[in-house]
Amino acid sequence: HFSHMLLALEAARFHQGIALTNDYMLSTRKDSEEFVRLPCHPLVTGDTFYFAWKTSRRQERGIQILRRWLVGQAIEGGLRGEVA
Repeated sequence: HFSHMLLALEAARFHQGIALTNDYMLSTRKDSEEFVRLPCHPLVTGDTFYFAWKTSRRQERGIQILRRWLVGQAIEGGLRGEVA
């Protein structure tokens, strides 16, 4: 079990298991042709994901930008209602 996608991709690259990832993680890799792309369509899993951060860092600009982007993507994808 790997908790970080880059480590999981490196492990898979060196035949230490498999890694399931999204297009974004492979889009900038020079070795992306070494990985097998599975033909599939988007799938709603019913899983819940959370974006968490240290309380002491909640006001950091980068975290706020990422949070707003994630919320926007969730709204655009119909996963969350408009924020009041």
